[in-house]
Amino acid sequence: MKTQNINLKEITIYSVMNDICVKGTAFQNNLSYETAFMINSTQLNMIINQLQATNEEVEVAAQFQQYPDDQGNSFYSLNLAALNCTNLAFESFLLDRQLRQIRA
Repeated sequence: MKTQNINLKEITIYSVMNDICVKGTAFQNNLSYETAFMINSTQLNMIINQLQATNEEVEVAAQFQQYPDDQGNSFYSLNLAALNCTNLAFESFLLDRQLRQIRA
């Protein structure tokens, strides 16, 4: 299988459930598709570290915005449009676990 890349668009963290959702456009060969998938906190750290290395002029972790929900809980969103480089290889953060993708 050839390397599959993703151009990240958004990362959302639901603090109550410890769910982290990543959205973006996946590319493999001549195919591209919108996707969303769940990751764990270790994978989130790996992604933030890679984004920080390729976007040195911006503090990536400081770009998270906090939003309250109706029950008084919070969720956090990182809109990656402000970053110059958001393209990563899936293999760089998968950690030998099955990826649960939702293709749109």
